[in-house]
Amino acid sequence: MLATGSITTISGTKGKQFGKDIYTSLIKFRDLEKFLAVFPKVQRKVDKTRVNLLAGYILKGLEEGNMSFLTSITATCRGDIFFNDTKQVIAIDTTSQLSINDGQHRFEGVRKAISEIKKEIRKTKAGDSKELLKGKLNLLEEMTLPIVIFANISESEEMQLFHDLNNLAKPPSKSVNLKFNQSNLYIRLAKEVSEENEFLSAYGIDMENNKLSDKNPNFALLNTISNSISFLLLGKDKQDDSFLKSENYQVHKQNVNAIFDNLFTYLPSDITNRKKYLLGKASILQGICKFIYNAKNKMELSDDVIYKVIEDTEWRHDDVWLNYGGSWDKSNEGITFSGSAAAIGSVNKMLMDNLEKINSL
Repeated sequence: MLATGSITTISGTKGKQFGKDIYTSLIKFRDLEKFLAVFPKVQRKVDKTRVNLLAGYILKGLEEGNMSFLTSITATCRGDIFFNDTKQVIAIDTTSQLSINDGQHRFEGVRKAISEIKKEIRKTKAGDSKELLKGKLNLLEEMTLPIVIFANISESEEMQLFHDLNNLAKPPSKSVNLKFNQSNLYIRLAKEVSEENEFLSAYGIDMENNKLSDKNPNFALLNTISNSISFLLLGKDKQDDSFLKSENYQVHKQNVNAIFDNLFTYLPSDITNRKKYLLGKASILQGICKFIYNAKNKMELSDDVIYKVIEDTEWRHDDVWLNYGGSWDKSNEGITFSGSAAAIGSVNKMLMDNLEKINSL
């Protein structure tokens, strides 16, 4: 960037869209606050939780090997803006403001990430650690965000721009988001196991939809497999990045594959028949995986005992589930539960009770 009097220039390009001038450029993280501003009248209220998540994502992205991406910010110029076609530079009056229409959380996330590193620098004594932090700060501040600038539009048109940017694009399903997430090891493990495990690949794992309809021939969603793997490894559906790491990834992958091989050997072969079995419900598989974790890690039971219990349990829609929080859904003619957490707990309790029956024999 080169400041010349009351004009600041940045390299960029110019085009038109529906009669409106559009400019595109790159702005360094360190310079975002110099140009961009949020006007509440044409923006939603900032979600501080989302800002904190984005700041954490940005800081994590500074670490080697992490894949992180921030997409462009869309803004409108409130003031004078010009374009020099010969030099391919955008000239903006320094009294002008770029009003953010899309990307205010990215903007605030970058600001918070920079602020967090500066705070750490102030708290750290002189030495290698302080110099390392300064290096990270410089690296972060030199990064750039693409920016698209609309010019010569009214405030009401800014409101429409915000509406169109946030409503015309269809957000991807949760399963699609998981499918394309390359940085989360739990999701990566779920995708690989879904494709490579003999049973899961045969039964089918849907990686596109948010839920399974009665006509969907697949056994489960990718999200269900991801949560089930978390239960197998941790005993809960909340992931722990300190547990699954690159160095132990293959070991845990082999372990998960072996457990699924055993599990599906002892379950009915026609489990994709959701009208017949509860097993097609996402929470049921997760409940089974929770039981396996508890039986293996807390009770130290043998595989023979664990899978005997699973094999002998009634997985059909049956009155026995009424004793475990289930109820008949007359419209679908099947057993349902009040929620996922309730169903997971019910399955685990059913299996634990069946374990006691086997032990009492």
